[in-house]
Amino acid sequence: MKKVFLFFTVSFFLFALFGCQFNGNSFLFSKDQVKNEIENLKQEISPINNVKVSSRVPRLLDGLMVELGQENKLPVAVVFDNFPGAPRPTLASASIVYEMPVEGGLTRFLAIFDQANLPEAAGPIRSARPYSAEVAEEYKSLYTHAGGSPDALFKLKQKFYKVINLDEISWQGKYFWRDPSQSAPHNLYIKKEGLINFLDENKIFNQADFSGWYYGAGIRLSDQEAENIKINFSPIAESNWQYNEGQKKYQYLQNNKNYRDKNNQEILVDNIIIQYAPITILDEIGRRQIKLTGQGEALIFQQGKVVKGKWIKEAGRTKFYNQAGEEIIFISGKTWVSVVSLTNQVDY
Repeated sequence: MKKVFLFFTVSFFLFALFGCQFNGNSFLFSKDQVKNEIENLKQEISPINNVKVSSRVPRLLDGLMVELGQENKLPVAVVFDNFPGAPRPTLASASIVYEMPVEGGLTRFLAIFDQANLPEAAGPIRSARPYSAEVAEEYKSLYTHAGGSPDALFKLKQKFYKVINLDEISWQGKYFWRDPSQSAPHNLYIKKEGLINFLDENKIFNQADFSGWYYGAGIRLSDQEAENIKINFSPIAESNWQYNEGQKKYQYLQNNKNYRDKNNQEILVDNIIIQYAPITILDEIGRRQIKLTGQGEALIFQQGKVVKGKWIKEAGRTKFYNQAGEEIIFISGKTWVSVVSLTNQVDY
């Protein structure tokens, strides 16, 4: 009976802490105050009644459970190389990765990290494009790159994108370093310490401010199996995925060959999204324009199966829906988004 009473006591306390209103005005508490109050309550009731109060909450970026106060840190978005023969980037610890086409039929990655999972040295880092900056804006992130296309740099300078801009080819170059054992431009890195120092030295508010996706056990699965996926970006750029039944995750391959990142880690993800978008070649260099606003078709892969749906971006974050119009529930963990043109071939 005591445990039941204490359960209701704890529930009432949390309800009062987060939800009380008086004359239409909420009683607001900082996260530190909430954390301290929960810790005090745990100390008061746990030794006597063996009641445990968890302070772990889902992280906004990927739905994984973390300690209270760590769930809403500013995301770090890094533009990574994907040039054939160049050192492979430090992708494995990213919460979300976007693979998008660039000039020459190649692709580049935009990796979205929670600060707790930043690699000790992130790279190789490459240049910005308007569409990768647009994706980084969805997270109001620290957008980390080395220069960029003329259009991207102009818009970043004009603060067209709501990001915190960290550009190596600027006065911010002191936060980066080049590995002399590798050939430029595929040798630029930034240390985890450098990223954190940049935030501290520039007194940047270190809290996320974006609309999260829904996370949980995943969507209602279709009957259509999809254990092997092939995405043809161009005749020289192909991405492949194989479903690992034991781990319940998809493993990334390139040109149907095993892929390990710079730290020799395999890329394993819980969710894969194919986002179809209009892509236009702008000039003789092959620069792309990718239309990421409006809506389009999408494929969502989880647990060895595929669901057909659509994406919608009116303002803020791109959201994904099934054919019934229900927003997708992603499996808590890692997600990979491949942005492809309407003419790219995707087999599964």
